Amino acid sequence: MRLRAWLSYGIRKGLRYRVNTLSWFLADIALYSSISLMYVLLSSAFGSFGSYSRMELGLYISTYFVINNLFAICFSEAVSEYGQAILRGDFSYYQLTPVGALRSLILLNFNFPAALSTPFLLGANIYFLAALSPSPWQIVLYYLGIVFAVAVMLFLFQAISALLLFGIRSGAVSASVTQLFSIAEKPDTAFHPAVRKVFTFIVPAFLFSAIPAGILLGTSSPLQTAYLLLCPILLFVIFRLLERFGARKYTQSGG
Repeated sequence: MRLRAWLSYGIRKGLRYRVNTLSWFLADIALYSSISLMYVLLSSAFGSFGSYSRMELGLYISTYFVINNLFAICFSEAVSEYGQAILRGDFSYYQLTPVGALRSLILLNFNFPAALSTPFLLGANIYFLAALSPSPWQIVLYYLGIVFAVAVMLFLFQAISALLLFGIRSGAVSASVTQLFSIAEKPDTAFHPAVRKVFTFIVPAFLFSAIPAGILLGTSSPLQTAYLLLCPILLFVIFRLLERFGARKYTQSGG
């Protein structure tokens, strides 16, 4: 019932503001097409990229596209609204709902415009995946890794938004992290091993491309795979602690 209401409300809102929906779709297509075109042009001159063949790199980039798109559909609007609710002062209202602030905002913010590009992105992802002929077990682990990567993105941005409860203006931090995450579009093997570790274990950009793709390609180490599976739990705990203690300060300050 909640899933149907979530989808229905988001679709009605998207159809009501058609110009916004169209502009979002065109922006998505332009973004994903420009990145794809860059690698298509490069592939005409290079047969491989780092240790990736053309088809492997196609899977790598499409993995990032799918993760980014799923986050945009399910959670990006909710994360933004979470921060805005704190700044407006109605965060306490959402806390009083039966499911809590975060789930309430997620249920109210299905991003229909972002979903319009999903068939194209998922179709490209399946094309590259099928070309590599992985085993069924690898496919299951790969898509499970995608789900966990989306959760990493969600709880990382939620933890940053929760800093607003302490009076910390975290918008610049969120924007900086978003820029850093663009490194996920690049082949990880093009970077020094130390840089790859930083962008895996500290700034988890490669959790959105290299590690899930590596699960399918057999290049992710057990440590990297375990970190992908455990990182959402760690970030969720950090977010809930920040929210719990921040909500007390927020209430006491009259926010």
